[in-house]
Amino acid sequence: MIAATRSFPERHTGLVIAVPCAIFGLSPLFLSNLARFFTSAHDTASTAGAAEELDPGRWLYFLATLLGAVNLLGAVGLKVIPWEEEQDQAAGDGEAVPGGLERSLTRPPGYDTECAVSTASLGEVDGVPDERSALLPRPAEPAKAETQTLAELLRSPAFWLFGVVFLLATGPCEMVMACLGGVIEAVIGVHASASARGSASAGPARVPLLVLSALAGAPVDGQGLALRRLHVQVISIFNTLSRLVVGALSDYLANVPSAPDPAAAPKRWQLALGLSGARPRVSRLAFLLLACAALSAVFLLSAATLTTPAGLWALTITVGAAYGTAFTSAPAVIRSVWPASAFGRNWGLLSWFSALGAAVFTPLFGWLADKAASRQGGEVAVGREAFEGVFVLAGVSCAVAAGMVGVLWRGWWRNKV
Repeated sequence: MIAATRSFPERHTGLVIAVPCAIFGLSPLFLSNLARFFTSAHDTASTAGAAEELDPGRWLYFLATLLGAVNLLGAVGLKVIPWEEEQDQAAGDGEAVPGGLERSLTRPPGYDTECAVSTASLGEVDGVPDERSALLPRPAEPAKAETQTLAELLRSPAFWLFGVVFLLATGPCEMVMACLGGVIEAVIGVHASASARGSASAGPARVPLLVLSALAGAPVDGQGLALRRLHVQVISIFNTLSRLVVGALSDYLANVPSAPDPAAAPKRWQLALGLSGARPRVSRLAFLLLACAALSAVFLLSAATLTTPAGLWALTITVGAAYGTAFTSAPAVIRSVWPASAFGRNWGLLSWFSALGAAVFTPLFGWLADKAASRQGGEVAVGREAFEGVFVLAGVSCAVAAGMVGVLWRGWWRNKV
């Protein structure tokens, strides 16, 4: 991601970040399909025949080998390729640029490459005003600093607030991805218990589980391995798609031309609706705000209503899409607000907030699930009680994160991202 953001201009930040992130999002789908080759069969008393379960030892050896090879390949092959705007700036300063291209441009005093307006855009030809020239020049915006020290970053309240947003929004997502098996076992346990008691009313309740198991291509079992694999893949697919869509869409909406094209006249239907035809500018923070709001809604809804495997679809689809949106929007915001030369350091520091969120919410899920199991008198909590409390906390957490995004936009980053 660092190599990509430093090899392309800022206006393509969203898509440049989205593509490698999308490949990252596909990894659970890819690896979960490989996991079936690292399972072992063992007899259980609760099922007829042998049940299939992942062999963690063989699986971790395989992952260690694969990860080492990929890291070695990246260390040797990844490099920053200077982009055209960077070459032009270097040439304008009289510096040599890759490929032997060297130019020397004369700039008038006070000229700033970051905020100067081209004479062509004002309707001037060779510096001579014509009938399309603006009467008043555009006010110059303050240029973004080219360098930034770590102390300057840590003194910025916006950085810490953005980090807390990232912690509160991605921590619950990390929890769901880490504890998805526990959620599925709690939901399946209700139906398994009802089936063991021979309840006649349990038959219709098992229909969604049977349908999902048929889609997964495996029979229902007490551990729900096939169902877990299916929903890991669902999270992966929507995680990947959201990164690509949000990356491209944020670039399109966040980089609106400052002056509308006179040739682009509004269509008839736009005039009928009172629209000008101009493309509205949408901040990249709007995508992060939408992800936080969607996560808050699905966590609170799941805490109140998730009792069947059919309800897992809303949870896993929303978590996958919102997680991908957050991990595409956040680095794009960092690239837009702070210097590109410090992107790797700044994004690395922000990633620690996500790791801290996972370290808070994931153990909290396990602790509350163990408390629920002890109250039920069993080894594993069954039913909504296993995750109800932590999902309510996650919903409140994401709602607070959404409010903080609004504070960032109004207080620091309006018209910047």
